[in-house]
Amino acid sequence: MRNDRHIPFARFSQRTRQRALAALLALTITVATVVARLGTELFVPAVPNGIVSFELAGTAAAATAMLRAW
Repeated sequence: MRNDRHIPFARFSQRTRQRALAALLALTITVATVVARLGTELFVPAVPNGIVSFELAGTAAAATAMLRAW
């Protein structure tokens, strides 16, 4: 006999878990799409890699220049 009390979500049926997975996958894709569209404005010549360039600016002066470009 298995001890299911230590297995997360074991109390839910397989069908319920599949539906939850499908819903969460759809939500993840939706959020990723929205974030990607919002992030397109961050790609300008002064900041070629968008927010990643800002995160890796290295100096306050470089970060300030990027903020001014946005």
